[in-house]
Amino acid sequence: MLADVVYAKHARRAVLFRAIILQRVSRALKLVDAGVVAPFQYTLLPWAILLGWLFFADLPRSNMLLGAAIIVSAGLYIFVRERRQATRPA
Repeated sequence: MLADVVYAKHARRAVLFRAIILQRVSRALKLVDAGVVAPFQYTLLPWAILLGWLFFADLPRSNMLLGAAIIVSAGLYIFVRERRQATRPA
């Protein structure tokens, strides 16, 4: 019974943190170019892992970490490629 109360309390906190994070990301996308904000969105993955571990004692499996690494690598590749293309003379 007590474990359910503690879990519900942590779940509400996690939802609140997620709502605040999404609001901040949306605000950043509204204020600046998406190309500037996109690399910072990848920091949401480590934060989600950390908060999942802290609040729910949930550790990601290796296939989740592999998928996250692929997503982050692809995003960073695109970011670096776009920066290089932007600095080339036309």
